[in-house]
Amino acid sequence: MSDQKIIDKIEITQRNRWHHRQTDRYSIIPDQISLNNANVIIIPKNEKIEDKLDEIYKGSLIEMKEYLIKITKENGWYWKSSLRRNDTTGGWVEDLTILDSE
Repeated sequence: MSDQKIIDKIEITQRNRWHHRQTDRYSIIPDQISLNNANVIIIPKNEKIEDKLDEIYKGSLIEMKEYLIKITKENGWYWKSSLRRNDTTGGWVEDLTILDSE
């Protein structure tokens, strides 16, 4: 999914919390698309990570180290990330590297 020639052939849209993809012909195995992209909720560990997130632009090639998490409040509200890597929900970002720059 880091090859712009492949990305240009796939229409990616978002509705609600989910992203959808459509193409006339897959250049890669569809399951590989799901494993290598996601509509991610990102919770930065600290201000340093938050600042790095601000540097990302559309088309950035990034690498994140994250933890899948569950957040709870005293009133019983909770939110949990996926607890499986092959799902498309994110978690707590521990480290972020921008592999390219504008």
